[in-house]
Amino acid sequence: MINLKRVIGGKVPAGLDLIEDEEPTLENIRSQLVTEGQFNSPLYLKWCNEMREKMRYHRKQWEFVYTLQALDQAGLLRDGSRGLGFGVGNEPLPAVLAKYGCSILATEINIESPHGAGWVSNTTVDQELDRLNDRQICDPGAFRSRVQYRDVDMNHVPKDLVGFDFVWSCCSLEHVGSLDLASNFIFKSLECLKPGGVAVHTTEYNVFPAVFTVTKGSTVFFRRKDILTLAERLLYAGHTLSINFHSGRGALDRHIDFPPHSENKHLKLFVTKRGRMIVTTSIGLIIRKAQHDRTDS
Repeated sequence: MINLKRVIGGKVPAGLDLIEDEEPTLENIRSQLVTEGQFNSPLYLKWCNEMREKMRYHRKQWEFVYTLQALDQAGLLRDGSRGLGFGVGNEPLPAVLAKYGCSILATEINIESPHGAGWVSNTTVDQELDRLNDRQICDPGAFRSRVQYRDVDMNHVPKDLVGFDFVWSCCSLEHVGSLDLASNFIFKSLECLKPGGVAVHTTEYNVFPAVFTVTKGSTVFFRRKDILTLAERLLYAGHTLSINFHSGRGALDRHIDFPPHSENKHLKLFVTKRGRMIVTTSIGLIIRKAQHDRTDS
């Protein structure tokens, strides 16, 4: 009998800490999918309060909560910790991280000119910097002393961005042009870290069908087998990660949000991209950089 999970889902690389039969939690966070159960954790409400947002069952809000909890669990929300954010737009994370004492370099592409793909409006660096704390999450003086803003293309990460304790991106790497470029960006982000530093990235995950996906274009979608291929490369390079592919047992985990999409029941959704019909959700990746460099093949 053919093992369809092995054929469609990809080969599990040796040495990968893989979980598939237990629901993911925020209390023991790892690389994992968004699930309804995580919204019911007291930790979820804690981070919503820090962001000054009302809790809602929305995968994009989950991506912010997931990132903050991952960094907190790693012991990185502390005075003097240096963080680098990619494609931050106007997300609240830089302000929350600065409130906890972190020194942050927030980056976005073409922040001083119109972004051709429509992700960023035509504003100055100072205006964009002020927008990152428009909820007054962090004391304005402390925010200005701890947060800087810089123009960075995720496909061309500057060589001088090094020595950070952590890096992150929320729903950005799927927009760099292709699955290969998205995977390459993850490796480039690791080069920005100190040995043993932590990268947290969230992106699109193709729940169904796992046979095909969108691999090129303005938005691409990782399948299980693409994540496993990425994990194999990461492990070979000496980096570490643990993955939980469990997709949840709650009512919202079985619900698919069709257009027009909801603002409160939005964990899995139906989209059509480049003629492909896909059910997608969010996945978060937590990667610990190797203590010693090893060339990736």
